[in-house]
Amino acid sequence: TGIPDRDRALTIRRFGEFCKKLPDDARIEFGRKFRSPGHVRLLISSGIENREGHTELSTALLKMAGLTPVATICEMLDSNTHRALSREDAIRYAKKHNLIFLEANEVKEAYVKNPDFYEEDGKNRNS
Repeated sequence: TGIPDRDRALTIRRFGEFCKKLPDDARIEFGRKFRSPGHVRLLISSGIENREGHTELSTALLKMAGLTPVATICEMLDSNTHRALSREDAIRYAKKHNLIFLEANEVKEAYVKNPDFYEEDGKNRNS
């Protein structure tokens, strides 16, 4: 939207603080505090059992880490083509920078193995 990174970061930080308060009258308070579109696009997870997108995977990781399931996500871009970075290039980047590269199936597998997380989302993995 052409805004400074500082303003975008403030929006993200305030959104994270807000989400710590959930679920107490969350919908009403959300409508009072945030407008979309704004500086940051807001995405809501459908749950990892329904979809394996960036949003669902990031919130699953945060739940498993015991953190508020609110994430700031971005797509890695190729500096030459300005398109999404290929899987192979993302793996190379992770290795070069000593980062962990996770596949969607690895995140989902770890998540559904733990009923504390999976059943919290209203699903029973044994049904």
